[in-house]
Amino acid sequence: MKISNLIILLFITPLYFSCTGLFQTYADNIEVKEIESVKLEKIEILSRTIFLGINLKIINKNSIDVELSNGSYDVYINGNYFGKGSFNDKKEIKKNNDTTISLPVNSKVEDALLNLVQGGYKLNYKVSGTVKVKANNSSFNIPFEIEEGKLIIK
Repeated sequence: MKISNLIILLFITPLYFSCTGLFQTYADNIEVKEIESVKLEKIEILSRTIFLGINLKIINKNSIDVELSNGSYDVYINGNYFGKGSFNDKKEIKKNNDTTISLPVNSKVEDALLNLVQGGYKLNYKVSGTVKVKANNSSFNIPFEIEEGKLIIK
């Protein structure tokens, strides 16, 4: 190996690993914090589909702005699969700040009714998935799982 190639290798290797660690630090400073609300958006009779809106709070503890670009997730009610959803809307989260994103979820009416019958008037819910975040021309997926209190049907 030529000495010039060795010098280049010795320069690039630490640079690569320091940048890799930097991106991981960005990911560690993004927190999917809590579900702020869950509401029934609409029911489509013909397609027999129920649409929920889940508002999810995400915190950016980084000293730079980051961008959410997309995500996918599954929703469980009383331990049973309820439905899934995804989003592709870009949303900026300012440095040392938080934002709330709306997660649309759809489920067949039959599945939703089964959850209601099994849960009575109190429904425990869980949302798990990933959100893709971009920071400084890099992107990374952040997995999350939130088990929250109860939906109370009145």
